[in-house]
This record gives sequence, C-alpha cells and structure tokens, in this order.
Amino acid sequence: MSDRAPIHHPPDELLLEYASGATHEAVSLFVATHCALCPQCRSRVEDLEQVGGALLQQADSVEPSPGTLDALLARLDDTDADADAEPPAAATPTEHLVFPEPLRSYLPDPDPGKLPWDSLLPGYKQITLPLMIGDVPVRLARMSPRFVIPSHTHGGTELSMVLTGGYKDDGKQYLRGDVSVRDEQHTHSVHVDDDDHCIAMTVSSSWVKPRDLKFWLATWFHSF
Repeated sequence: MSDRAPIHHPPDELLLEYASGATHEAVSLFVATHCALCPQCRSRVEDLEQVGGALLQQADSVEPSPGTLDALLARLDDTDADADAEPPAAATPTEHLVFPEPLRSYLPDPDPGKLPWDSLLPGYKQITLPLMIGDVPVRLARMSPRFVIPSHTHGGTELSMVLTGGYKDDGKQYLRGDVSVRDEQHTHSVHVDDDDHCIAMTVSSSWVKPRDLKFWLATWFHSF
C-alpha cells in the first residue's frame, strides 16, 4: 500500500454537507472512509463542524450577515495554509488495513481474499454493499494490473476512491485514499497500474454510460 497521504480530496462543498449531516448514508460512508485515510480531511471536517456550530449559535441570536459562511471558510483556508509546514498527523490503526472503519463494518469479511467477489469481466471483479442511491449500489471493484476501464461518462455524480494499488485517470495518478469526482461532463477512462491489483470504492447516483462499443456490450450484461 502507498505510504503517501492522499493528494486528491472530496470538494469542500461535500465535506461541509458531510460535517452538517446532510449527505446520503452511502456518501457519508464514502467520506468517512476517506477521512480515515486522510489526516488533512479529518482535520478539515473537524473545523467545518466547528463552523457549523458557530453558524447555529449566530443564527439563534441574530440573522447571519451575507458572506458569513464564505468568511469562515476563508479563515479555515488560512489555517490549512499555516498547517502545511507541520508534519502530518500520526496514522490511525485503521490506516494499516485495506478496509478501514467504517467501511469494514459493511463487509462480510475484512480480508479482501475472503470476500465474495463476483467476476464480471476478465481482470475485473466486484462486490456490492447493502447501500444504494436510487437503484445503484455502493460497489467495491478489484481490478488486475494493467486493466483498463474504457472511455465512458456518467448520468450523475460518481465518487471513486482507491483503497489499495492505484490507477491513472485523466492524466492523474490515484493511490490509496485518493478521491476522484466525475459526472456527465466528464468522459474518461481508467488505467490500473502495472505492478499491483487495485481495489476501489465507488458511490454513484447512476450507472456508467460507455463510449466504447465493447464496453457497452459488457455493461449490457453486467452492472457498472
């Protein structure tokens, strides 16, 4: 597993929704799992929770002035900049497992080798979790080295996060804990690294929309 801290994070808007308890359970699980692997976002969520508390206190006494939230978030950005020079927070025990809590509690076994992977394509296995957004379940994918998910887009927002191994997407490298956010405006393909299997978590509000004929045929028979 990668030793570096994640460098691709959920957007601030999503972290704020999570901190305020406004996200779907599937999205909350995704963000909480990322925070288990990412000291930066753990700290960010703690700060946002304090922001939310401050806004509630202000709302109880007086109508918040325009720009209050933006000002508070700007102060958080200043705090993050000051913290860049500090060493990263110590790893929590869950960071040394492939599946950190709270994700691990949703799985029948914490050992990837003992999970009931469903083989959908050569080099691609998948399991679904008991959480859904609409008719789309939360999924874990196990992809072989050099596996490629061909060009595709989405009918809604897709959140993906690497749990072990890595892949390249849109010219960027994603390793353990890294998050990618894609929607109908993105057409992209995923290329798993050469040297290791990759396990990734996906939370999506719609199924994949292939741009490649062979991939389209594959998704006709299987759910991606």
